[in-house]
Amino acid sequence: PVQIPDTLAARTMQLLREGKTRAPRHLVLLTHDRMFANPEDAASLQRYIQLLKAEPGMVFETIDHYPGVSKVTPASAHPF
Repeated sequence: PVQIPDTLAARTMQLLREGKTRAPRHLVLLTHDRMFANPEDAASLQRYIQLLKAEPGMVFETIDHYPGVSKVTPASAHPF
């Protein structure tokens, strides 16, 4: 992670307010475990998420609630 959590959270909220995300007012937060293996980086991610959750109207959901994403059948349901 390059940016500090406060700056990143402020920029994220600005993009959401301005409708400058791929699906207006929606955002996919994708993280990679290896990027946050360091305790300091993990703390930064935790702070970023806390800042976003503190925003009025902010909701965290799973990807299946993202606009345009269809429900996917679990791999265990496939007959192969």
